[in-house]
Amino acid sequence: MKHLIKFYAIICIVILYMAGCSSNERFPGRSSPGERAKQLKEALDLTDEQTSSVEKIYTDMDKKMSGLRDKLGDDRAAMRDSMRVYRAETDTLIENVLFEDQIVKYHEYNEQRRENMRQRRRDSGRDN
Repeated sequence: MKHLIKFYAIICIVILYMAGCSSNERFPGRSSPGERAKQLKEALDLTDEQTSSVEKIYTDMDKKMSGLRDKLGDDRAAMRDSMRVYRAETDTLIENVLFEDQIVKYHEYNEQRRENMRQRRRDSGRDN
């Protein structure tokens, strides 16, 4: 009986821990909204106000994507399509915060990130 109680206690602790984890902790390798906003600030020379707005956009989109992951589960095709829509929405919201010269840099920044991702996939043998 004592072992059963200990087992349930451990299970409860794990569940509470997982519920308290941020999406960054549940999905290793993904930067937090604050870190992503800071990276964008450095790349695009954002003002503090722009950085704050971008961080809020990233935070809101992370919440939406987390809900989407919970809703769609293992349906990879639906997840991919929905993620594309959310990324496009995020890009549009961020572009609305930027100045014209920053938008050009933002497109270049995103293209460089995509190319880096493609290269990592090639290097790991996961050509898609």
